[in-house]
Amino acid sequence: MTAPEEQTEVGATDLKSRITRFTADPWPATTLVLTVIGLAIVLLTPVEIWRVWVYAILGLYLLLIMSAAGFVISLIVWVQHAGSRLRYGGVTNLIVIATCLFIGTLDTFSWMLVGVSILPGYSGSLLGMATTIVLFCIYSLWALQKMHPEQRKQ
Repeated sequence: MTAPEEQTEVGATDLKSRITRFTADPWPATTLVLTVIGLAIVLLTPVEIWRVWVYAILGLYLLLIMSAAGFVISLIVWVQHAGSRLRYGGVTNLIVIATCLFIGTLDTFSWMLVGVSILPGYSGSLLGMATTIVLFCIYSLWALQKMHPEQRKQ
């Protein structure tokens, strides 16, 4: 084996062990990151913008919290279902959640900056629809977690 191949395997093994360690107890790190983001949103948003767009900003933060929970549960499903095709349900839901987070964020900023949605002719915000889709993704990830044989034994 050559040196670059060894480094690739070591890097891949290191990433795999880091993901496994993270999924063992993911919530303290996730909570810390979400708390810092929430404080930054509250402290750094100008008062004029906060006064007008408070509910949109809070809705976007709710979408961010739900997306972070979905990301974590997706990683847990990916690790728990090693060797099973069910693990790809975690990846698929992760992609859908990331897309909803992107679209919800982009649409909210579009409303705040321009006053229109990113969809031409649509007069509402996409934030509620994106949040609903993320909620259903979290439900499907929860169902995938419960399908694991080791989970039923406990």
